[in-house]
Amino acid sequence: MSTESNLRILVADDNRMVLATVCHMLTALAYDVQEANHGLEALMRFEQEKFDLVLTDIQMPYMDGWELTRRVKSLVPRMHVIAMTGMSPAEVPVILEKTGPDCILFKPLKMDELQEAMALIQH
Repeated sequence: MSTESNLRILVADDNRMVLATVCHMLTALAYDVQEANHGLEALMRFEQEKFDLVLTDIQMPYMDGWELTRRVKSLVPRMHVIAMTGMSPAEVPVILEKTGPDCILFKPLKMDELQEAMALIQH
């Protein structure tokens, strides 16, 4: 993957350490990264600013990642959304429909898995 990108990414996670880590990983990959501390904050930022991708935790206060994904895709149907979760794969519904995320990553995130997901989204 190229080390330069014009993609603007909104990252939402209520865990400050995870948020900082994910933002650091994406910044290291040369993405323009903005952060939100929960789903409602992410939705407000999404409505006010232009983003190319949303990366969201699934379990958050105020608005979870499923609802954030649904709302984002209702506003911009072709918006790419990557969900991330600390749940086990067996606990996550497999329904990836048009209002669901494009893919789900499992925490702890690994740089190569994040890069692979980003490459799939960009093609």
